[in-house]
Amino acid sequence: MKRKHLLQTFLVIVCFYLATNIWIHLHLHIVPKNLVIHAHEEREVCWTMTYDQYYYEKTHNTLSLMVEKLAANPHWKFIWELVTYLDKWWLIASQTERETFRRLIESGQLEIPTGGWVMTDEGTAHYTAMLDQLMEGHQWLSKNLFIDVQTSWSIDPFGHSSTMTYLLHESGIKHMVIQRVHFAVKRHLSHLKSLEFFWHQGWKGNGHKDIIFCHMMPFLSYGIPFSCGPDEHVCCQFDFYKKKCRRGTKLIDAVTVNEKNLETLSWQLWEQLQKKSELYRSNVLLVPHGDDFRFLDAAEWDAQFQNLEKIMGYINNNRNMKTKIQFGTLKDYFQALQGSSRGPRYQHYPSFSGDFFPYTDRDDQYWSGLYTSRPFHKRIARYLQALLRSAEIWFSLIIARGLVLGKTGYPSSSDILTRLSSVRHSLALHQHHDAITGTSKATVMKDYGERLHTAVMEASNVITEVLRTVIVLPNQDLEPNIILHMAENMKTDTSLPDLETIDINEDRLILVSNSLGQSRHEVISIHVNRLDIEVILTKSSKPVQFQVGPVYKQGHMISDKKYKLSFEADLPGLSAILFTVRISKEKWKQSKATIKVFNHAEEYFTEEKLFQSPFSVMRSELDHFYLENSFITATFHTCNGKLQHVYSKLYGKGHQAEINFVTYETGSRSHPFRDKSGAYIFLPDGPAKILPAHYLFTIVIEGPLLSEVWTEQQDILHKVTIYNTTGPNGLGIHIENIVSLDDKWNNTELIMRIESDIKPHPHTMCTDVNGFQLHRRKTRQKLTIQGNFYPMTTMALVEDAQSRLSLLTRESHGVASLVPGWLEVVLDRRLVQDDWRGLGEGLYDNLPTRSHFVLHLEERKRSTVRLTSHLCRPSLQASQMSQLIENLPIVTSIHTTHKGDNLLNMLQDYRPQIKAFPCEIHLVNLKTLFCNESSAESLMVLHRFGIDCDFPMLHTNCHSKGTFDLSHLTNVQVSDVMEMYLTGVKVKQKVGLNTPLDVGPMELKTYKLLFSGN
Repeated sequence: MKRKHLLQTFLVIVCFYLATNIWIHLHLHIVPKNLVIHAHEEREVCWTMTYDQYYYEKTHNTLSLMVEKLAANPHWKFIWELVTYLDKWWLIASQTERETFRRLIESGQLEIPTGGWVMTDEGTAHYTAMLDQLMEGHQWLSKNLFIDVQTSWSIDPFGHSSTMTYLLHESGIKHMVIQRVHFAVKRHLSHLKSLEFFWHQGWKGNGHKDIIFCHMMPFLSYGIPFSCGPDEHVCCQFDFYKKKCRRGTKLIDAVTVNEKNLETLSWQLWEQLQKKSELYRSNVLLVPHGDDFRFLDAAEWDAQFQNLEKIMGYINNNRNMKTKIQFGTLKDYFQALQGSSRGPRYQHYPSFSGDFFPYTDRDDQYWSGLYTSRPFHKRIARYLQALLRSAEIWFSLIIARGLVLGKTGYPSSSDILTRLSSVRHSLALHQHHDAITGTSKATVMKDYGERLHTAVMEASNVITEVLRTVIVLPNQDLEPNIILHMAENMKTDTSLPDLETIDINEDRLILVSNSLGQSRHEVISIHVNRLDIEVILTKSSKPVQFQVGPVYKQGHMISDKKYKLSFEADLPGLSAILFTVRISKEKWKQSKATIKVFNHAEEYFTEEKLFQSPFSVMRSELDHFYLENSFITATFHTCNGKLQHVYSKLYGKGHQAEINFVTYETGSRSHPFRDKSGAYIFLPDGPAKILPAHYLFTIVIEGPLLSEVWTEQQDILHKVTIYNTTGPNGLGIHIENIVSLDDKWNNTELIMRIESDIKPHPHTMCTDVNGFQLHRRKTRQKLTIQGNFYPMTTMALVEDAQSRLSLLTRESHGVASLVPGWLEVVLDRRLVQDDWRGLGEGLYDNLPTRSHFVLHLEERKRSTVRLTSHLCRPSLQASQMSQLIENLPIVTSIHTTHKGDNLLNMLQDYRPQIKAFPCEIHLVNLKTLFCNESSAESLMVLHRFGIDCDFPMLHTNCHSKGTFDLSHLTNVQVSDVMEMYLTGVKVKQKVGLNTPLDVGPMELKTYKLLFSGN
């Protein structure tokens, strides 16, 4: 009996073994596999610790060990992605470490994918900042390691952008890896075996030259439990350094590979790998091995690599497994894939366009809250971005002019280059996916705020120093006697940029500069200490139209210490024009504003105050009031001071455009056990609630140049401005909100809703993608409220076959169109709890935050357009208005110790162009790489907008032909031109000096210019 029982047991084991192997062969379709295990670690530059804390506690040692361990083990391989930390380590690394590092790169043991300064966010960052941080990284790698980047590794941003894909491709990168994509999208693509695909731009088609090959990771995370296969409780045991591994609800000890468990572990890993490979089309499989802040000490390097080596040896030597497994880099993987029988050839893989927003990792918990979190920091980052661009452009132009004039080192070029580099690095650091998103701890965001403030001050100082050189005639030596002060300053890291009060006790010179390539007609506003003034053009003494009005302060107050002076400025492209504000006892009286007060006027303006006011003050009881200029008439509700309707005089047609403030709440008592919104997640309890707004105190300020409506609603200061001027600014309605949320707003999200009567069919809106392109978004009820919010960096619009309403902005927000024709823009969020995504705290450090929008209504030239394309294009007017509010004129006041009438004869207006840039070509940047006594090398980046030609081109003062001729720049000498890949590291082709620079619609191009003397 005993022998019979043993025989039965043996037969059961054999049958089980055979059945298991038959199942594996039938269901896993075994073919020879080539597996590439690439070791990595995800390195944050901010999140729960500051940048410096992360570097010194969790990064420096890893980099040093990486060099040591890879050098000692030639078959081990690794990737490192963040250049910012590499730069910091390189400064103190020994010469031996540097040389070893270079050898590891040359041998292929070490790869640096993407090569960005940081791993940028792809939803809320602006494309110019995304490109700038990529440039900084690539330039550093080229200078110090003599390499160019071939692959991209972007596994932690919260959704993935088609704009980032374009920037990578145009920088010479052909392969990329992404991770955080909606779980349902991953499931669908897995079913189709389409997790690897060609990604092309919808506006470029899918030609072979314009695509990038993308590998999408299939599972929830990039950590080791989610890397080897679908069963995380099996994969987690291959993390050989983490002390515990979760197996269901149990925690079990991590294992060390030995003779007893080698076979079992090898088969378990092999089976997971086979299952994972079923999701892809080729016989080459990428197996990442790493996680956040790993490989911190030598013991982990040895444990991870040595244990893996044992399993790899078993698998490679087992004929039944038919698998070759090896350490490799991303470059190794894509090369193996290219060489396989089903490598990335166009006919074997699908081709997609579009992006992957919004992102959710489970259920209805969409990561759409981060599109708005910490709006103060989002605003200051864009403010710094514009300042840095102006500083770069003006410095490059002045250096080029100095070469022609024979004034080398003018201004102190090496010092300013160093300071500009520091500002670039601060801005680049803030593009990180836990910085610009506002999803770091409060202490970390405080550190970021301080860094941004320091960079703002430094950029401002560079601008004033360079502009001082701009206005002094070449044969004069007045610079030490002239000091420029920015009219707008950011005093602390927690305060909004605001206008300083300029003393007009004598004639005061005001310099207004335009860093755009096109001319612009602007209304410039500054604060002054007196009313009895006028404005003239300094060089011609020609009178300039101006307006003096009150300065409104929160709390229903009008300042009696300062006044708002506004004046017209016609600014050619790339120009700096001098104006003089001088005392005039009579002329200001014809240019002063009038004041109207609605609702509760008697509570704020006594008869004494009205009598003493230098402005005419009136009360009104009308149901509605109007503001208008030559182009539009805006109608407002008297009871709440909000915009209601806009009539276009150009088109003879009006539309409802009603503004309301609404709130979403989370964590109500009716949902006590439901997860709640946090820094990442937007999870409202239900539909929005209208914020009560009855009989709000409203003040209207009207004048010859601009008219304003101010209202206060709880902690919201709301202003609407209409400019009485020609040019694009006069076509729009400018909206500004200053929001300050405190404890009474806990677990509340504040929304500005615009309700129009435009009826899109189907129910869609268009939103920009990083300010570079527009995608049409279809509202889907099944995605819930939060699943229909998208990132808005510069623009959102709703349209039907005839009409379009565009909303432009100069900071990032979340936006949705939950009702056809409506737009909801999130202004700020205050949340008291964590959302279980690792941050460990809520958002309760709100700062007073300013948001700026322009509302623009247009009518098509024809009404037969079908709005079915997933692409949208802005009109020329919308594009120009967006650039105008993104890149405001720099205004400075001039102070001098030099006395006498000869001063004006020693200064000049600056106009380096004889012809403006084409309407649709934007000078993204002109960045100097180096300069010496005989030459300077600069990168010029141009972007040509894609324009919707169905809308008329009104009030433009530029030509449209898509090319730019360098001969239009005067006062500089260009001796060589090369078209480069976007980051300026690799040459595409040499360009003739007399050859117009041709930029295709939607394209970005980088040119390297060599400036020299005569």
